[in-house]
Amino acid sequence: MKSRAKRLSFLVIAVLLITCGVGFVSCTHFEKNYAPTAVGVVEVKALPAARVIETMTTDYHQQSDPMFMRLFNYIKANDIAMTVPVEGELKPGVMRFFVEEKLAARQLKDSAEVKVRVLPARKVVACGARGGYGKVDTDRVIEKLLAWLKAHPEIKTRGEPYVVFWDGPFIPPMLRRMEVHVLVD
Repeated sequence: MKSRAKRLSFLVIAVLLITCGVGFVSCTHFEKNYAPTAVGVVEVKALPAARVIETMTTDYHQQSDPMFMRLFNYIKANDIAMTVPVEGELKPGVMRFFVEEKLAARQLKDSAEVKVRVLPARKVVACGARGGYGKVDTDRVIEKLLAWLKAHPEIKTRGEPYVVFWDGPFIPPMLRRMEVHVLVD
């Protein structure tokens, strides 16, 4: 009886923590540059032009934490709010944060490790998913997107797939939302 009550208490606490965590750092609390693709959906969508800051390395998955910290330190030093999503190109590794729309006219300067640039409007095929942000999970979504594209040869792609992350590190991996994009004509 005590064991069952203890398990039930643990379950209630776990649900509360997850719920509070999702509410605290979910992408709903950040400015979004564009809307997320629903989990399990593959869609063609237009992305608006945007000002971004980005940093590079050789391999995204091996260096994502240092890249994140470079960008985070830049936005902190320049009084820029965190936005979503965070985009990542895999090889070479590129991570980018979007700059708040209200700061569009503000002068931001490149640093030794962070470049400021404007992305043009883009058209992509996006595959929405849920899961961790590591290589195994992102590769699974990339494979699903590539299979969808193979079944739709009328869609002409440009470049390699890249990943898009919507939730922060305090969201449990099984609840995190992501998507994979590939540019299309």
